[in-house]
Amino acid sequence: QKPNPSAMAAPARIAAADLENMGKKELVEAVQKIAPIAFLQENKLNGKVEAVAKRANKDKVIAAYNELHDKGLFSTDEEREAEKLALDLAKAKLEEEKAAEKAAEKAAEKA
Repeated sequence: QKPNPSAMAAPARIAAADLENMGKKELVEAVQKIAPIAFLQENKLNGKVEAVAKRANKDKVIAAYNELHDKGLFSTDEEREAEKLALDLAKAKLEEEKAAEKAAEKAAEKA
């Protein structure tokens, strides 16, 4: 992924020692607050903070946080919302296509 020039300015980076002292839930929140949804999905960090914190490895969350900063992959709440809407629309369209396919199969069986 390439940094988005229209994306938000880089947020202040949390010092490595402070990252180590943070709880997993805090770390997940820090990542989710600045990361694009696609990045969160790729790193299995998308979803409710509590659920993600339970299954995520702290070192992997820290690595993801550092990767965000190293690559400049930041997104605003608005950008994440737009990304979520686009994903939801794509999912709905896929479900619609599957339903139409099943209806066509049933019609073919009856014929």
